[in-house]
Amino acid sequence: MHLIDTASGRTYGVPGYGLQVLADGQIERQDLSGERSGAAGVHGGWKPWRITVATRIPRDDPWAMALLRELFDAADAAGEPALYEVAGSDTCEALGIRRVRFADAMRIEEGEEERTWRVTFTLEEVDAVPERREQREAPAQAGTGAPADLAQTVAEAMAAVEQGDTAAARSALERLLAFLDELAGRYLYGATG
Repeated sequence: MHLIDTASGRTYGVPGYGLQVLADGQIERQDLSGERSGAAGVHGGWKPWRITVATRIPRDDPWAMALLRELFDAADAAGEPALYEVAGSDTCEALGIRRVRFADAMRIEEGEEERTWRVTFTLEEVDAVPERREQREAPAQAGTGAPADLAQTVAEAMAAVEQGDTAAARSALERLLAFLDELAGRYLYGATG
């Protein structure tokens, strides 16, 4: 299994041996007990898939532990956990899980008999298929619909950069990225997601 840092493009193999991957999908339920409804709960949507990864790292290989900590601690420009593309995992590929972030905790246990560290960590899917579908179905509500004229949007962004207007440049860039995301979604998942 490999994690590719989306910011730098660097590829990191998950170190160790005996790698195990467990995928966990959940449906959110909203509790309606106590309200005037015949149902105890209603469907609240799908939670992002969570991938639990377990590996064993020999204790005479501390650089591998340092690498895992570096990946776990990495943050993007906004201070959020770094975003990674997943490669080389049959489970993630079969489920269509492409982009993830570290979630919750990383657990490290010393194994005395085998002189190993047992490492377990959780990755959470980013931009799940239902989220991508919602973004494509309601672009007008978010105000980031596909630009009417792609060339005009690029020209607006360039002019705003030249004038030093970062807000206008950011707005034009966001419209352009939303348009490209919509195109990618249509290409990868069809018009209905």
